[in-house]
Amino acid sequence: MRKFIYHFIISLFLCIGLTVKAAFAVENDLHDWTSTYITLPITEKIKFNIEETVRIGENFHHLNQNVLRPALGYQLTKDFSVWQGYAWNPSFYPRHINEQHIWQQALWQHHFPKLTFTSRFRLQERFLEHVDGVSVRTRYYFRFQYPLDKKKIWSLVAQTEPFVTLNTRPRGPKAGLDRINSFFGINKVISENLNVDLGYQLQYVNFISPAQDHLNHTIFAAFYFNLPQVIKKK
Repeated sequence: MRKFIYHFIISLFLCIGLTVKAAFAVENDLHDWTSTYITLPITEKIKFNIEETVRIGENFHHLNQNVLRPALGYQLTKDFSVWQGYAWNPSFYPRHINEQHIWQQALWQHHFPKLTFTSRFRLQERFLEHVDGVSVRTRYYFRFQYPLDKKKIWSLVAQTEPFVTLNTRPRGPKAGLDRINSFFGINKVISENLNVDLGYQLQYVNFISPAQDHLNHTIFAAFYFNLPQVIKKK
C-alpha cells in the first residue's frame, strides 16, 4: 500500500514539475471539458463502456474537440480488466482535422479500506487526416480517490496521465512526450448508478516546433453512469 502511495506522489510531482518548468515558454489558455461515461455490464465478465467528452477552448470561445470512445471489456479478476476500443476524435478549431483511434487497455482498480487506487495503461493506434501511416501513442493513468466521510459520499481526487508518442510520422506527431493531464478535485456519489467528478485540470501540450507549447487551465466535470447488469445468472 505504501509503495503505491510513494509511486503516485513521485510520479505526480514529476509530472507537475515538467509542466511548471515548461510553463515559462508556453501559451496559456482556458478550457472547459465535460465528460460522460456510461458503463453497462453485459454479464459478470463482459462490459460495454462509452465515453463522450466535449472540449471547449480558446478562453471558452470555441469548440475544440468532441471525443466519442466506445469499448468492450473483459473482467479477468475482481480488480483487473482488459479492454478493446475505438475512438472518433475530430478537432474543429483552429481547423478541422479528423482523427480516429483503435486502442487497447489494461485497467487495475483496488478498493483499499481508506482509498481507491486506479491504474490504467492504454495503447493507441492513431489515424490522422493528412498524415501517412499510423501514429502509436501510450498513456499511463493513475488516480487516488480518498473518501471524506464514513458513507463515502464525498471524496478527494488526484490523478495524472502522461502521453508518450512512440514513433515519428511525416507531417504528423513526433516521438516523445506528447502531453500531461493532471486533475485535482472532488467526487460526489449522487446515487447507486451515478457519481460525479468536478475540479481543475492542468494540461501541458508539447507541440511540434516552431509552434508554441500550450498550458491549458481546464474546468473539468465528469459524469459516471454505472448501469445494472443486463444478463444475470438465474
